[in-house]
Amino acid sequence: MRDRLAELQQPAAAEGDPHDDSLHFDNPGGRALREAAELWRALERLEQLSESIDRTQQSTQLWLPLRRYGAVHARHYARESRYQHRLKEQIQRQAELAGINLGAQDVDLLTESPQGLFIVGRDLEELKAKHHLSLAQARQRQLLELEAQMLELRGLFVQLEGLLA
Repeated sequence: MRDRLAELQQPAAAEGDPHDDSLHFDNPGGRALREAAELWRALERLEQLSESIDRTQQSTQLWLPLRRYGAVHARHYARESRYQHRLKEQIQRQAELAGINLGAQDVDLLTESPQGLFIVGRDLEELKAKHHLSLAQARQRQLLELEAQMLELRGLFVQLEGLLA
């Protein structure tokens, strides 16, 4: 609409202003008012241009983070789907090793569950190893306590020897 308005104003400006009385007499006040009106129009055009630039800049400032967000989101989705696929393959391998036949729905349920899988193989060995480690640590604590008691008992014997001597 503004483009059309500019097209219509150009022929009118070329023909001249019918209210222009500059040919009739030279009025300094009228001339100042005309110059002020021209400056006012130029100022309005500059404001419109500034608003247009601001809108363009704002849309660019909004567009760039949105584009980055979209790229990060797409990358995350791709990695998540890759992880889901590998997890499904791992569940199927573990089920095959355990001799369990799982359907596609069962595999999907297992991949969506937040708990880890303890079907066969390495998981059971890890549990046994952790149990043996905790037993060994308990024995080590008992031995350290026994050693401390023996040192205390030795100290008592040394004191008793000092009292008897």
